[in-house]
Amino acid sequence: MIMKKIKIAVLSLLIAAFFGCDQDDNINTTFDAVNGQTLVSFAGAGTNLAVLIDETGSVDVPVEVSTSSSTDRNVSFTVVTEDDATTVLPANYMLPSSITIPANSFVGTMTVTGIDDDNLGTAAETLTLMITDIDGGGTINSTPFVISLFQVCPVPETFLTGAYLMEQTSTLIDGPTLSTGTITNITADGSSRTFDTQNYPDYCAPNNPFTFNLVCNEINVPTQRSVCACGDGTDWFSQPTVAESYDLADDTEFFLTFTDDTQSNCNPPVQTTYKFTKQ
Repeated sequence: MIMKKIKIAVLSLLIAAFFGCDQDDNINTTFDAVNGQTLVSFAGAGTNLAVLIDETGSVDVPVEVSTSSSTDRNVSFTVVTEDDATTVLPANYMLPSSITIPANSFVGTMTVTGIDDDNLGTAAETLTLMITDIDGGGTINSTPFVISLFQVCPVPETFLTGAYLMEQTSTLIDGPTLSTGTITNITADGSSRTFDTQNYPDYCAPNNPFTFNLVCNEINVPTQRSVCACGDGTDWFSQPTVAESYDLADDTEFFLTFTDDTQSNCNPPVQTTYKFTKQ
C-alpha cells in the first residue's frame, strides 16, 4: 500500500430535505381519516429477526391503516417467493395469514416467529411479505416488508470489553494499519464491540471507531470506513477471508483479522491481524 499517496479528504455534511415522496403512483391520494379511502401499509420497509441458537425468537411488524372503523378489520398477507425474494426455508418461520386491526384503531400487529435449526446460520436469510387484502376494501401499498432472519449466540455484556493492548502481528505495509503498541478501551453494544484507533498512524492523526461482531464463536468485521485513504475511505475495512474465533471462557487474549483496503483504493486488499491482550 503506497501510503505516501494518502490525502485526507475533508467532507462537508449535506442535509437534504425530502417532502412527500412516494414511489407508488397508486397511493398518491389525500386520505381522510374518517370519510376518505382506506390506505393500508406496513410501518417501515423491514427489520431484523435474530434467533438464539437452537431456540426461537419473534418480532412484531406494525401494519397501519389511514381510516378509522367502528368494527374490527382483517388484513391478509402473503410470502413473496418470486425472484428469490424469500430465501429462508418455511421450517424456519411462522406467521399468521392475517391479523386484526381493532375497531377505532389505526394500527395492527403481526408477530413473526423465527425458528433456529441446522438450516439457519449466521448469514442473514430473507423473508419478504406483501399485504394482499383488507376487510371493506382499500388501497394497498405495494411496498413489501423484508425481514432478515439469522442465528445469534448469547454473549455476556462484559466479554471482550475494557482495556486491551493492541499489536499488529501481520506484515506491516508501509507502516501499521491501526494504533499498534497502544492501549485502547473496547466497549459493548449487544454482540458488537467497538474501540477507537488511528487509521495508518504514520500518516494520519484522527481517531476513528473500529467495530467487530461476535457471531457464534466467530469474530466478524462489518464493512466500515477509514479516515485515512488515498482517495475515498468508504468501505475500506471488511470481513476477512478467514474469521478469527473467540472463547467465552477466556477473554485475556484474542486476535482480530480483517480485510484491509477492500476497494483497492491504494493497493490490492490484504489480510491484517491484530493481537489484543487484556490489561
